[in-house]
Amino acid sequence: MRRTIAIAVLSLWGAALMPAAGAAAAEKFVLRASRYRTKVETVEVDDVAGHRLRLGDALGILVNGARGGFLDAAQYAVKTIADEGPGGGIAMGYMIFTTADGAKVFARFEGRRAAAGAPAEGTFEFTGGTGRFRGIEGRGTWRAVGVGPGLTCDHMEGEYELPKSRSRAAARPRSPARGERRRPGRSRTPRVRGALIAAPGPSVASGRRRTRP
Repeated sequence: MRRTIAIAVLSLWGAALMPAAGAAAAEKFVLRASRYRTKVETVEVDDVAGHRLRLGDALGILVNGARGGFLDAAQYAVKTIADEGPGGGIAMGYMIFTTADGAKVFARFEGRRAAAGAPAEGTFEFTGGTGRFRGIEGRGTWRAVGVGPGLTCDHMEGEYELPKSRSRAAARPRSPARGERRRPGRSRTPRVRGALIAAPGPSVASGRRRTRP
């Protein structure tokens, strides 16, 4: 009885450690980006000096430390809503990554700035993708440093997962075309107009009496 319980517990423990079916193992990544602000709109709140709401667009390019790795050389678009003031601020928005083949990855981010002019930091989470990134999941952290008017350098790191590729269709044997189905180990004798063609046999010796059909 004790042995049976022990085996059951070990089986459950092993199942819990196995990765979820349908998802590949998580891959880690480190990305750097430079982006330039292409559009900005501000609204003054007027409660204290310098308190404003900001809506902005930025466009840039990503570089992965591993050349050719995840999102390396992808276009990088950022859409931000920020609440800013003299004592810093908070921000949220979306990142859209587009690779050379047109596949996209979408992420939602949020973060804060401790003081005006200080680097901003926060987290992000992938919300979906298209093409080869369909079904992507993952999250990470980001840090943004302003280096000039409208110009920002970003550092991002995290991990992502993609659904396991399924290749059952490629592994299936080809179905025979119409008229090609045969039973294993059997061959059909060809027919002509419903009559069987006898398989050729040895020729009858000359002079031997032939039996009438």
